[in-house]
Amino acid sequence: MNISNKIAYSNINPYNTHITKDIKNPPIDKNHNDKLENLTKPNKVENNSSLSDKVFEDIQAMAQQDAKNNDFMSKKYQNYIDRQTNGVHKSEKAQLMAMFRPMLMQAKFSHTNNFSFNNIPGFPSFTATMRTGFGQSPYLSIFDGHGDKTLTYNSFDGWKSFPSKEDIAFQKEAHKVYAETYQKARKEINSTKYNNILNKPVHEYKNPNARLNNRT
Repeated sequence: MNISNKIAYSNINPYNTHITKDIKNPPIDKNHNDKLENLTKPNKVENNSSLSDKVFEDIQAMAQQDAKNNDFMSKKYQNYIDRQTNGVHKSEKAQLMAMFRPMLMQAKFSHTNNFSFNNIPGFPSFTATMRTGFGQSPYLSIFDGHGDKTLTYNSFDGWKSFPSKEDIAFQKEAHKVYAETYQKARKEINSTKYNNILNKPVHEYKNPNARLNNRT
């Protein structure tokens, strides 16, 4: 075997540790997983809303996840907002319902009349009105300190709760943060998918010429 053949043989020798090392350990794009992971992570955006930082971050995280699932304002998000708003005055409303419940039971047997309530014990700023009629369902309305209706009752619908002005303002701010985060996340996801299609090897297409034809 001449010298040139020995050199050629050594270059393809499977026991050449330098060559086998390169084959077993190809270069890896370390940023690949980070790019994918960032699609589901909330972008660090300064909280300029009236929401607390905790709520702001929770909404961003849910919007990012919903964008990944292509599920705008998911049930999980809606339940979260309901818990936030209903929990503000939930205990107060429970006390009011317990206070008026015995009165409503007796009102079924009262003559037609209209009642007004001011300085309700424990709720001095709240007011209420009740309409009764013998054999008819009483109708009760309770108003908060701003004069907004907060609770109603009749025997057909039972108790019905209404959001306060604070609740409405909270929902409006929360939906704004959610929508902005969701739209931004969807844009990033769609952009990534589009780039992946453009960078897809031609041989992976069913019609190898399809990509080239689209460019003409």
